[in-house]
Amino acid sequence: MNAEFDTDLTAAEKELLALALDVCPGFEPSQVVYRSRTSLVVGGSLEGTEALAKVRTPDWRRQCLREIDTYDLFDAAPPPVPVPRRFGSDKERAVLVMERLPGEVVAPDRFPAMPVSGEDLTGVLEAVERLRHWHPHTTHEWRVDYRGMLDGMHGRGVFDEAHWAATLRLLELAGEPREFGHGDLVLANVVRSRGRHALIDWASSAVYLPCLDLAQLWMLLGGLP
Repeated sequence: MNAEFDTDLTAAEKELLALALDVCPGFEPSQVVYRSRTSLVVGGSLEGTEALAKVRTPDWRRQCLREIDTYDLFDAAPPPVPVPRRFGSDKERAVLVMERLPGEVVAPDRFPAMPVSGEDLTGVLEAVERLRHWHPHTTHEWRVDYRGMLDGMHGRGVFDEAHWAATLRLLELAGEPREFGHGDLVLANVVRSRGRHALIDWASSAVYLPCLDLAQLWMLLGGLP
């Protein structure tokens, strides 16, 4: 670790980075890619390959655990879309070290300010469609508890009675079909890499109602020309 990089870290961040170095001793950190109250993401290299170390703060371990669990699914059933390789992970310490894909994200903002090219849109939609038809073995805990989530919102007064009745009816009409989804398919989580569109950041993956990822894309991109 170079001295200039080391001085850029707070004491708490140094503790988080130390966890990543324990998991992958060969990781050589060189820059902070992202920092927030929830996580620290550090770029560097591992045996000559560009890598990222993601470490969650204690209160946000759940998101890291879900992403690690998703990589366990990838090991058991190779994903139908390009994803970064995992170099190491540790659930107890909420650490994930992975390949840093070459390339650039399709759009850096949740709501893109500029139109998305036809090539990018086609690539993203094809990736989503392949993911929709991927059926890894998942336990019941992967299924989103929509009724429980809605009950919580109802208890907080989000719905009036008419909207509550209509929402429950929609959930009933949706029926039982479910499919595996990314769960946070903003274009900042899609990387143009090696001639393909790769999906990153799997912390929100779950078994959702059908077409969740497509619905999110429509919400984010529907207003663009």
